[in-house]
Amino acid sequence: MRKQELHYLAIGDSLTVGYGAPIEYSFVNRYRELAEQALDRKIILHQAGKNGATAEDTLFTVRQDPEIRLLIRNADLITITAGGNNLIQAAKSYFVDRETKVLKTALVQYGHHMRQLVSEIRRLKVNKRRLCAIRMLGIYNPLPHFHEAVFWVQRFNAHLERLEKDPFRMVNIYDAFLGQEEELLSDDQYHPNSEGYRLLAEQTHLLGYGPLQERTPR
Repeated sequence: MRKQELHYLAIGDSLTVGYGAPIEYSFVNRYRELAEQALDRKIILHQAGKNGATAEDTLFTVRQDPEIRLLIRNADLITITAGGNNLIQAAKSYFVDRETKVLKTALVQYGHHMRQLVSEIRRLKVNKRRLCAIRMLGIYNPLPHFHEAVFWVQRFNAHLERLEKDPFRMVNIYDAFLGQEEELLSDDQYHPNSEGYRLLAEQTHLLGYGPLQERTPR
């Protein structure tokens, strides 16, 4: 008997796009391969990442794009990458005037938009019999030479941790990248290289697949 295909929706920013590495070595393609091996099922990837997207941009897409909304309803597996651009944009402003207010504002806005994003996805999935696993990737330090970045990255990630409740799980990327940024970032020093994307996929894979594994035929 042929096993039913699973649908994987990847939404978010340039980490979802795979900027900085060949497409076959992108986070979402590597993760799809790991998921197929773990679940022993064919997985159809729906890639909906946008370069430069902030958490607010991703929320807007989820609220306004009817195709994305339908994909969310029918997805078995969802990954979300958001927040890096919020931090980078605020840091660039901070470098100019050294006002921490811009970083505080970015943090508050990020937390607000991520809470709304999680709530919107929950609403779309309500009363759907399809069980799913949703993975939210935390933020690594995209500015390792910016001394204050460690504090702010950890604050951003703390917001995401508070949103963890099945089927949403946070992937701890910060610790995996810590001290290895030079080896894991591409030439632009913001985005991961092929090795960095491999690590993103593996860290996400380590969280398992929740109810998808429970219903997978042995």
